[in-house]
Amino acid sequence: MNNIKMGLKIFILSGLIVLVFTAAISWIYSQARTSFYQAKHAEIQHAVESVWGIVDHFAQQEAQGTLAREQAQQLAMNAVKSTRFAGDNYFWINDLQPTMVMHPLSPELDGKNLSGNKDPNGKALFVEMARVARESSEGFVDYQWAKPGFKKPVDKVSFVKLVPEWGWIVGAGLYLDDMQAALGKILWTAIAVVATAIAGILVLVTLMTRSITGPLNKTVRMLQELGRGHLSNRLHLERKDEIGQMAKAMDEFAENMQKEIVTPLRKLAEGDLDFEIRPYDDQDVLRGAMKKVGDDLNDIMGRIQFPGRNRCLHERDGLADQHECGQRPERQRPVRPHETGRN
Repeated sequence: MNNIKMGLKIFILSGLIVLVFTAAISWIYSQARTSFYQAKHAEIQHAVESVWGIVDHFAQQEAQGTLAREQAQQLAMNAVKSTRFAGDNYFWINDLQPTMVMHPLSPELDGKNLSGNKDPNGKALFVEMARVARESSEGFVDYQWAKPGFKKPVDKVSFVKLVPEWGWIVGAGLYLDDMQAALGKILWTAIAVVATAIAGILVLVTLMTRSITGPLNKTVRMLQELGRGHLSNRLHLERKDEIGQMAKAMDEFAENMQKEIVTPLRKLAEGDLDFEIRPYDDQDVLRGAMKKVGDDLNDIMGRIQFPGRNRCLHERDGLADQHECGQRPERQRPVRPHETGRN
């Protein structure tokens, strides 16, 4: 990660956030889908178990000798035939052959073998129901079935439960199109939310990346220029965050270098020792060194002037020039070659 540019790091981090966000939304949708299916399964199971209780009651009446089998079965079929749940949903009874015992909406199926009844996908649904009842006594069977108002068969789930005394299977089914439509709305809403979030994050990340990498790149270029001795560049960033503070410090550094280091050096190069440098503290190595250079040069120039002054005191004949006999200046400028008339 140390070799990856700052902008790419921000995009990678944002990508991870988007992935986590997408995974969370996917998990929530998955949980919602599972809850919806569980609710459907619970609804159909409770409905079938209620009606199965009625059939089982007549089966127990027959087992106790209270009712003859034929009478008990007829009473059970009549009770199941007229029972509805969740609107117009109905119950049917078939056996383990499988043969239809009673269908409230299609009485022409009563007494017919159902082995050849298959859904559009080729699933022999009544054979599967008989297998589930035989192996587990009860269970769910998923298949597709025609529904009024729909051109194509829709998904349906049935719950079946065995009446072991008679070998009957009590069953009912629920279409899943309404639940799937609700899940579809949730899915598309989740997709829209994720897409909007991703777009918003990309815009924010792009703007944030530019607001960070742009000043950083300018700072790097300024540091490179400082390394080359170019002190004229300034960042001039009007920001109050850490980047703005860094830019302000860089501008102040360059300004101080220009005024407190370069200007005295130029004066020194011109022979002007009249400058003053004040270090910030004892650890200010750069200004401390410049101050020492200035002090040392002034000390040297002072030592050069003292012999001339002593000579003036002893030579009363006026041979020493006026400048040489004057007071020692605080700051001395060396005589330039051209001022002596030399080429």
